[in-house]
Amino acid sequence: MNVFDAVARARLFRTWLDNPDDSVEEEVRALAALPEAEWAAVVKADPSLTTIAVTRTLLSLAYDARLRTLDRAVWLAKIATRVAKD
Repeated sequence: MNVFDAVARARLFRTWLDNPDDSVEEEVRALAALPEAEWAAVVKADPSLTTIAVTRTLLSLAYDARLRTLDRAVWLAKIATRVAKD
């Protein structure tokens, strides 16, 4: 049984933001596609994930990725948009 753990996802996202690591990037990438209710639970678990600084970090990563890996740039921009709207 696969149980959604918002606290663990928030912690993983925070850890990845502090040190973007390829080994967990796929799990972080999945945050961009979470249903709205699950995303809201992640944000509730760690409201600091929705700061301007986090949005800037994600947009900066997306900007840097755009020339190398367009797919990576797109999901980073999606999650930055999701963070910004919250």
